[in-house]
Amino acid sequence: MDKTYRIRDVEDGSVYSMTLPMILEEINRDRSDEWTKYDETDWREGLAEFTTYEVVAEEVWEVIDD
Repeated sequence: MDKTYRIRDVEDGSVYSMTLPMILEEINRDRSDEWTKYDETDWREGLAEFTTYEVVAEEVWEVIDD
């Protein structure tokens, strides 16, 4: 199953669907070599601290292979 998060930019109200890898890329991009990357254990903290985004919903999708 895949999980997608509905993310809202609190500054302009835009809403995005993002997977956890996409969220982590956004939080960790353009950082120095000394930066300790956020991961799946603490990403919500990083999202709140270093972006203007908030999670508004979580969606779980089951992928069915034919």
